[in-house]
Amino acid sequence: MRLNVQAYSGNALTTPLPAPGQQAIAHIEQHAPQRLVTLVENLINDGTNTIYTFATWDDLAQAAKRLMTISMFNAVLPAELHVLANWQAGALTGSMAAAKGEISKAWANCGETAKNVITRLRANYGATISFVARDDFTSTHMAGLNGALMRVPPGAQEIFILDCDLQGAHNFLIEVHSNGDRYLVQGYQCQDQSSGDRDSYSAPWWVSDGLYEPTYPDSDLSDVANLRPQWGNRANIAGLYGNLVPILAAVVQHGFTATHAGAPAWPQLPFKPSDPSPMKTTEPPLLRVDLYALRNPQAVYANMPGVNGSVCAQAALSLPIPAPAVNVAEIQQVIGRLGLQAAYTFNDHIGEHKFKVTADLTGAHTAQIVNKVLLRVGSHEINVVRQTDLPPHGQVVEVGYMQAGLERTVNRTVQ
Repeated sequence: MRLNVQAYSGNALTTPLPAPGQQAIAHIEQHAPQRLVTLVENLINDGTNTIYTFATWDDLAQAAKRLMTISMFNAVLPAELHVLANWQAGALTGSMAAAKGEISKAWANCGETAKNVITRLRANYGATISFVARDDFTSTHMAGLNGALMRVPPGAQEIFILDCDLQGAHNFLIEVHSNGDRYLVQGYQCQDQSSGDRDSYSAPWWVSDGLYEPTYPDSDLSDVANLRPQWGNRANIAGLYGNLVPILAAVVQHGFTATHAGAPAWPQLPFKPSDPSPMKTTEPPLLRVDLYALRNPQAVYANMPGVNGSVCAQAALSLPIPAPAVNVAEIQQVIGRLGLQAAYTFNDHIGEHKFKVTADLTGAHTAQIVNKVLLRVGSHEINVVRQTDLPPHGQVVEVGYMQAGLERTVNRTVQ
């Protein structure tokens, strides 16, 4: 990238950044000026030929600080790189409205964060995700709560994602690996009666070490900045998680005003300790734990070059790109090779493709799968499966279908 400062020289900047530029950055960014200097120097050396011209060093420093607010996003796909380049151009020229709107809409609300993590894993990185169980816990039904929150995938070929909804007060995701590693992914939106909903922090800020919250000034980090290094920032929380579960249990059993270890329980949770809204709820809350299984983590990591640890964190640091095209004819052939017929429908309003079984040509399992919506074939979601993904003729493959909102499975022989 070519950066020109007219007050300095007619030539493009080179590294190291000249002293006047470093001084302007230190004046604008007093907290971590070297990070901003490094960001500018990385732009200078990014290998592209795009030209940006600034009248003064202060103008360059202000543009760099705008860019820093989105610098935590981790584009790993070509399509993501294209989106990030557009966002960077907006930051360097002063227009960040589109990027901030996308970020706030997708990642500042806790419920939207939970939904969009799974959506991005599927659309960007080819994840096959099954919704396999739902458990509701209340003050009068606590049996199994510890087990639901502490479960671990039985083998290395799966990752569990626990979507936890604490009665509308907060949604958060716990990503669980078979070796016991766990990650907390969340955004948070306070309920302020005087001004309506306001962002507290976004998921990209939470899972990163970014200096700036992208939704600023509609954010409040005062009581969570000290929580992020341990509970966010893509940190493995396995060592802390055992302390979190009994605090959640106390809140479910006794309400948001419950105490744990002699102190109020809600402020001990790594969500938003100073939010007073939950404390105004008089009844003990319901905790709903939805269990999702990521069936193909190795393929997902392969689509995330350089990423390890939390796949959900990378989803929150991803860029919005179109979902893969659905090859209906190819998918119908796959379904036919499973001895099935299916009707295809597309809901343009929500962008949903459905393949609903209309006949079982083998006569087997007729009552089980006919009239059910297909979800996956083996480790491939139905919308992206290809004939090359099937095992050889005569071998058995697991097929997932929807029943009562959850995934159920049946084995089919490839024809």
